[in-house]
Amino acid sequence: MSAHQQRLGLLFILVGPTGAGKNTLINGVLERLDALQQLPTATSRPIRPEEQEGREHHFVTREEFERMIEAAELLEWQNVHGNLYGVPKGTVEHLVANRLDRIADIDVLGGLRVRSLYPDNVVLVFVSPGSDDEVLDIVRQRLEMRGDAAEDIATRLRRVEMEMKFAVHCDYIITNDDADDATDTLESIIRAEYSRRDLANLRVSRNQPRRALVYRAAAIITQGDDVLCHDNALPNAQILDGELPSEAAMRAVAEVFYTPAEQRPPKMIDFTVVGQPRYQQATYWYALAGEISPNLPDGWDWQPLSSAVPDEIYQQLGSITAPSRQTVGK
Repeated sequence: MSAHQQRLGLLFILVGPTGAGKNTLINGVLERLDALQQLPTATSRPIRPEEQEGREHHFVTREEFERMIEAAELLEWQNVHGNLYGVPKGTVEHLVANRLDRIADIDVLGGLRVRSLYPDNVVLVFVSPGSDDEVLDIVRQRLEMRGDAAEDIATRLRRVEMEMKFAVHCDYIITNDDADDATDTLESIIRAEYSRRDLANLRVSRNQPRRALVYRAAAIITQGDDVLCHDNALPNAQILDGELPSEAAMRAVAEVFYTPAEQRPPKMIDFTVVGQPRYQQATYWYALAGEISPNLPDGWDWQPLSSAVPDEIYQQLGSITAPSRQTVGK
């Protein structure tokens, strides 16, 4: 999806350890938001008393689930505690294309997979039942209250530690130690994403990039086949209002070496835009000649140029860079 297309249907995926109360939160926001519906996923496990076919899940036999895998009808599928869970591809394609908003409880690995396929339409919300040192006890108590068998509880608790590690990879986190407060938070997240979609689509209607643009300039300082880096990052600075990209790059160099670099007219090489789910970064690539002090500041060292810039830029830099010459660019 390009920057100039509208942002369409949204899929809010709740992930987190079993017993965190994800379904309670889903039911809570469904009562508050009329346009939001639950996305039914496929599973081979038996239906529970409080569940309804086609609402939380499509309950299928293991043989039918395996047929769906073979037919590539699932975006992803996971084996969780011996049961198979998966997300039907056609269902997600339909909601995205028709601007339908859905919410689902999906295994954390599956949620990450679906977001990787639809980064602009999937919002990943991690639900934790409490602080890290409380999680195992809280999950155990909730599973016991739910009436799960002791063997099933032991199996699920072994998975909890793995699931908690994925919180940092999500878009939001909710601590569900109070169901009402947690539901309020989830509702706020959903409404904020609705607003962000409206803003993105307003930009499109006015022929502007759908995402906010971030303009930065970074300096590529070469010595032979090496480039100057700090923690694998190039000297860089955000381009200020009214400032040329070359001026921002020279400012980045001056901030490192505390002295202005020699400036000559830049040679433009390329202009690239990198799209992310939240923003776009516009990069100006160019070459400047300049002398750099041999006394490097603390933390700076020379790294291979070929691994510091994209291949297409590296090939173009090669025609203007020689071992005896230092070059500033990007």
